[in-house]
Amino acid sequence: MSKQHEVLQRLTFRQGEVFIKQGDFGKNGYIIQSGTVEVFLQQDKDEITLAVLGPGEVVGEQAVLYDSCRSASVRALTDCNLVVMDRDQMSKNLQKSDPSIRAMIKILSERLKRANKTVVKTKSSLVNNRKVDAIFDAEKKSEN
Repeated sequence: MSKQHEVLQRLTFRQGEVFIKQGDFGKNGYIIQSGTVEVFLQQDKDEITLAVLGPGEVVGEQAVLYDSCRSASVRALTDCNLVVMDRDQMSKNLQKSDPSIRAMIKILSERLKRANKTVVKTKSSLVNNRKVDAIFDAEKKSEN
């Protein structure tokens, strides 16, 4: 019997290129074959880095798994080669997997969402604290 093998689509992104944009609808996830990417949130005028990922790691899976908009942006820190994980194929593969695996993926995915939220709150707090400190430092200097 002949077994058909799916040809995986590959994409290349240049250093500095943003290939996932926060708020866009997510239809693909990516496996990083080579290079490094930064996952970040745009909050007001600040960027908050959530993760730096490299070869063998996955990016963009949350929106694909949950059929939702992108919760963060991703930029290539170096030239990158990525394997595309199509939403439909990913869904079919998940449906074929053991229910305990599906449950574990859901739990880990939710845990990642919570961890990202904590990182954003912490970093936002630090950024806001630095802004407040700068304001008070400037006021102290003007008083002297």
